Amino acid sequence: MDRYFTRKRKATRLPLSLNKSTSEKKSAGFFTGVSVLLAFFQRAHVAQVAFFYTKLKENGAKVYRLEDKESLARIKFEPLIVVTDNVSKVLNFIPDHCEKWEFVHKSWLEKCLSKQQVLSTKSYQLAAKDNNDHKNVAGHASASQKAIDSGRDSEDSEDDASKTTLTRLSVDEYQQRKDFASKIPVYCCQRKTLDKPCANEKLYQLFLLLEQRRLLENAMHALAYHRAAAVLRVYPYELLSVEEASWLPCFGAKCLKAVKEYLKTGNIQECVEFEQSERFQCLRLFCGIHGVGPTTACLWYDQYHLRTLQDVKSFLERKRLEGHPLAIKEYGLQYYDDLQQKISRKEALDIYHHVESAFREVDPHLSCCLVGGFRRGQEYGHDVDILGCHRVEEYGHVGKLAAILQILGKRFRYLSLEHESSSNRRYDELQVVKGGEEDDDASSEPTSLDGPDSSERFIGLIFYPGEEKRSIARRLDIVLTRKSEWTFSLISWTGSSFFERDLRRYCAKERKLRFNSHGIFEKHSKQPVQRCNSLTEEQQVFEYLQLPWLAPEERCA
Repeated sequence: MDRYFTRKRKATRLPLSLNKSTSEKKSAGFFTGVSVLLAFFQRAHVAQVAFFYTKLKENGAKVYRLEDKESLARIKFEPLIVVTDNVSKVLNFIPDHCEKWEFVHKSWLEKCLSKQQVLSTKSYQLAAKDNNDHKNVAGHASASQKAIDSGRDSEDSEDDASKTTLTRLSVDEYQQRKDFASKIPVYCCQRKTLDKPCANEKLYQLFLLLEQRRLLENAMHALAYHRAAAVLRVYPYELLSVEEASWLPCFGAKCLKAVKEYLKTGNIQECVEFEQSERFQCLRLFCGIHGVGPTTACLWYDQYHLRTLQDVKSFLERKRLEGHPLAIKEYGLQYYDDLQQKISRKEALDIYHHVESAFREVDPHLSCCLVGGFRRGQEYGHDVDILGCHRVEEYGHVGKLAAILQILGKRFRYLSLEHESSSNRRYDELQVVKGGEEDDDASSEPTSLDGPDSSERFIGLIFYPGEEKRSIARRLDIVLTRKSEWTFSLISWTGSSFFERDLRRYCAKERKLRFNSHGIFEKHSKQPVQRCNSLTEEQQVFEYLQLPWLAPEERCA
């Protein structure tokens, strides 16, 4: 039996407007004289063929299917409307078709049956400008099909394509862009991302703003915009059309809709309204307080109706009197202006050299490294992250952090916001910080494994001599880790945070592993992989995970 009729779609699953009986038709036979080829390949669409076939026959159309090879051989040089979900497969099946054939999306047929008249195919076409170029037709058609499936008018139909800038590119330029887009890996841990402005900088910033809005409102799909923004960082061409954007990985229906609006107006209305809203201004102000993330900021705005820093100060004073531990937020508020000023590379290196000197005074075998954004080559940052370990003994770092801080206190005045040694917790008891009450960085995971006091960490403020003889508060994180965890901690603390997020996602989905700052573990048994202790260099970790080697400055996703 024909495969199209083996899975009949129930009428109740179709739009109500299509469930009219023949006696209810406004104009029976409105398809008379029209030849239609039904060529569906996706299973969900194949199930609808029986319904479409019956309706077209009832309304006087000549209906064909790909299985009707003899009929197609007779009519392949005649005008025909091809309703399909994959133009390239149709072209492979019938390479020498007539130039008058029109490839349209199935939504055209649904509209015709709903309105009981043959509508123009202009807004539903999947054909490219040059039907003689087989590959060009397939490429244009698949991109147009993706646009229509997302609920938009086709931007690359024959009529619209002539109006877009993309069609003005030469064949070589067009193919060069398409080839480059097709080679961009899905995960940012597989591609080089440098810290420099991209060709679509404004759109990139707008996508980050869309992500920020959804994070602040606890909405879904926030990461979808960040992933798309990360792809824009590595795409060297300015986007000229929605079709071009559809070639890129991580660009789904919502991102393509935003691209369409941006290309049409030069902005995204949702971003404009959000930036101008009181809510956004207040939430951004609150998130600038060290220790406050989106969840706390929304709570203050929505539940406690706070609007200014003075409101926050009064609120925290009341909470402190009630016995709530709010030291981090109070200090973050007290030194708000200082912490808003970015730290220069020169300043960060000076702080690092003082800390390194303190390390050597405590124990010559202690070593440290400046990590975070400054290790990735950035010129400015919000804090200074320093990672250290004992190069000889596995637990040689235990108890050394207090001595390091004592020496450092002779050079800088410092304020401890958190000074902890990890307890003896198993790997499966780890609690990962979500939503960014402090940092979204992957490296901010609580430390553990199976050894006692596996790491020590200082999170605080130091008062660095600034201009006009005034000390300025600077955020400083110092982490001491076990010797065997050094390589994994170095990768995690180098960042960027989104690079680390995608690295963990890649390990989980593609390698069935778990990666964090303590090592590489089996996904289900949560036991360290056998080669974990032998991976002493970053390059070895990348090689084990089957990833291309990326230097720290190439991880700025």
